Amino acid sequence: GDGRVAEWDLKQPSSPSATRSIEPAHLGSPALLSSLAIAPGGSPVFVAGYDLSIRRLANLSDTATPTTVDLGTRIFNLALSPDGTRLAAACDEGEIAILDASTLQPLHRWRAHEGRVTWVSWSVKGDRLASSSTDYTVVVWDAHKFTPLEKPYPHPAETRGAAFSGDGQFLYSVSDDGALRLREILGKRPVAERS
Repeated sequence: GDGRVAEWDLKQPSSPSATRSIEPAHLGSPALLSSLAIAPGGSPVFVAGYDLSIRRLANLSDTATPTTVDLGTRIFNLALSPDGTRLAAACDEGEIAILDASTLQPLHRWRAHEGRVTWVSWSVKGDRLASSSTDYTVVVWDAHKFTPLEKPYPHPAETRGAAFSGDGQFLYSVSDDGALRLREILGKRPVAERS
């Protein structure tokens, strides 16, 4: 992409239209943007750029100086917890960072994978966190103790995303081999795979 944020009108899902394109500089970033997380209702908004920073803005039209934290590493994905209190960042060098969503103060940071973390997502209850990585694995974490709930799920290629089912019992994952996988959590039983 071009590092900008595009706002879309989805009133007609069959033919969505871009309503505006927002330059990184408008969001307080001197660099291209790599990720965006928006709280329900549109406020607050979190953006990450290739300048190694995360910014918190009131909304996409906010022109005030954003709250900023420099993590010192590239950020590939941001995910806001369901209760809106914590922000997870998928980082380079195998790290995940958890920040307080209201202040951007770091709460916890750990080496989660051997390769770059490509995606993080919260379970609906906010008690689990899933991460995917270029190390060919997906891991489910206890979102309070930051320990793995079980061994990493191996994949035959670099993993690009992971998301929980609505009931929190299953984990979907995608990888560079083009497959979508569905696994039962805490059973590690593969349920389905589709290329």
